Amino acid sequence: MPGRPSRKNAANAFVYSVRGLAGARHATWTKFTLSAEWVVLVDPTTREASVVMAPGSLTVDALVAGPITNGRDQSAVFAPTVWLHIYYIYNGTTLALTVSTTAPPTGPALPSGYTQWAYATTIRWDAGDFEPVIVSGCHVHNRQVIYMSAGTATAFTLVTGTISDGIPPNARTVQGNAQLATTSNGSGVVSSFGYLASSTSGVPGSHEQVQIKLDRTGEAVNTPTKTDWHSFDLILQTSQAFYYAIATVNGTAASLAVAIHGYTVSNGDGD
Repeated sequence: MPGRPSRKNAANAFVYSVRGLAGARHATWTKFTLSAEWVVLVDPTTREASVVMAPGSLTVDALVAGPITNGRDQSAVFAPTVWLHIYYIYNGTTLALTVSTTAPPTGPALPSGYTQWAYATTIRWDAGDFEPVIVSGCHVHNRQVIYMSAGTATAFTLVTGTISDGIPPNARTVQGNAQLATTSNGSGVVSSFGYLASSTSGVPGSHEQVQIKLDRTGEAVNTPTKTDWHSFDLILQTSQAFYYAIATVNGTAASLAVAIHGYTVSNGDGD
């Protein structure tokens, strides 16, 4: 058995959590491997908790029918493309993983004898494989994907594109990059602003709103100009959604491109 367990009657005193969580897709892409420094697991009915120290590495296989340890929590195969939630589960003796389409706080269907669980992370299952992400604490780092290539709204509008493919429904924040483009005017001047926000009333200069500025002179007349890619880290007030807007002072044809490369979830590990 990995780790050293201790048990306490936690009546309303504990919530599930992990610490030092790290993980990545296995060499077999239908599997995902996690490790942690320690895990606090809770029985959602009795509120009894267990702490497992130094559990080592565990691997879950989404192709193994369940409910079963280190497999999925259902007998049916998962849909080809879906968000999957990975949980630590515990029977008082053995720590294991399971993978489920059910997000916390509901939690997974447990194998026989297992009563406690702790949510670990959420990973995209795409075309029958886990995506090649890196898990570090509450953070999930993915390859950058451009979801909106040329947004032109001048009032706060939802970022377009299938961003629900890049942000799970239970994400707390989203990380990415944005690039502002504008065509210079007849004097070779460009001045425009792009905004990303958690809501239509996000607070400027905070994690609720990010500003991107394009302000140049001496450009070629009537020529498209772009900023460098600017990183952003936004709190999500609406599941799988955030907003953008553009303001143009000098120039025409302003547009904003938005790419996503990560998100955070609430697993108690730095969130």
